[in-house]
Amino acid sequence: MTAANKEHTCSEQHSFLDNSFLGKSLERMRIAYDARPLCPPKTGTGRYLQGLLQELIPQKEVQQAFLCSCRPIELDSPLLLDPKVTLLIRSGWKGPLWLETVVPIELVRRKVDLFHGSLFLSPLVCPCPTIITIYDLSYLMVPGQLEAKNRLILKLLLPWSIRHASRIIALSEFTKREILSQWSLPPEKVVVIPGAASPQFIRALDSCNVRAVLDRYKISNPYILCVGTLEPRKNLPAAIEAFRKVQRSGMSSYSLVLAGRPGWKLRGIYNVIEKSPYKEKIRLLGYVPEYDLPALYRGADLVLYLSLYEGFGFPPVEAMACGSVVLASNRASIPECVGDAGVLVDPSDIDEIAENMIRLLNDKDLRQELGKRAIVRAKHFSWERSASTLMALYQDVVECRNVA
Repeated sequence: MTAANKEHTCSEQHSFLDNSFLGKSLERMRIAYDARPLCPPKTGTGRYLQGLLQELIPQKEVQQAFLCSCRPIELDSPLLLDPKVTLLIRSGWKGPLWLETVVPIELVRRKVDLFHGSLFLSPLVCPCPTIITIYDLSYLMVPGQLEAKNRLILKLLLPWSIRHASRIIALSEFTKREILSQWSLPPEKVVVIPGAASPQFIRALDSCNVRAVLDRYKISNPYILCVGTLEPRKNLPAAIEAFRKVQRSGMSSYSLVLAGRPGWKLRGIYNVIEKSPYKEKIRLLGYVPEYDLPALYRGADLVLYLSLYEGFGFPPVEAMACGSVVLASNRASIPECVGDAGVLVDPSDIDEIAENMIRLLNDKDLRQELGKRAIVRAKHFSWERSASTLMALYQDVVECRNVA
């Protein structure tokens, strides 16, 4: 459901975890969030924020949660029905200007105890303590993989937000290390709080009607699945080229299914598909809503995730929760997500990718073993545990402010 352009309460309209915060006594707080990650269509940042909010808001320590955005947002029913949630939607503003003008005024007006900048940034002038979430440092580490406008905004504003934040959240140890390598910060200022798979991915093991969803998307052949925004860093040309080698090995019954919203530099991806001799076997589904993804994962013989750079890999974690076999990149945070429950490859080595695809598709026993491992691995990631760590972190920051 999409929130309207007005203010209203919703009732009216692991190695990753730092356990030092757990178990503290908590107070009721008024917390404001940059809710722009919840703008449709939701991708990994939106799934991360929503997963945390669904666990945080029902807790007694939250007095009021203000979800702030300059565009309409989508919320699931439990949050829509919670009277503690107030939407502050101010459409018509450009993101940076909205963050620096509208948001600080609302924070004062609502007597907010803490602002969570859940899209990297906080206002330059903020009347309350801030926590920011940094999903990755792609604008620094792989600048060619990010649009110039977004690079410039982060280059100008993120250093200020980092210096003035009471705490910084990273989704992986990999991202924490990168943050600490770029800024002279005490390590305890950066706290790792990972994402997880939503309950519907776990329930898919028992209740997912795979065939009905595949029929709706007109998928009839056995298939290999890639999930993610169609953009350069997802490395889809490597998947397409490796798929060509799989086809030439004699496994001609397989299709390659690409599920993800259009990103930037699409022309390059489309050109690679058009030039492929097996283009008729490559399916572009576009954006797939989250409720259909479990069936797509469950129906796939193999899930590819060959991204060149990620702060956290939602698709492999979600696929593992569904018991799917994952072949993933060995770069950035992805090995932390997959562990020994999938096969890791060099995403720049087409031969290695293709060889492992063929090996997995030919070895049913290995796929079954990896599927069992995957389910166990996915349980290492829990929204309940991540939200518990974050709630205690909120309290720690607010208590420090009250003492000061």
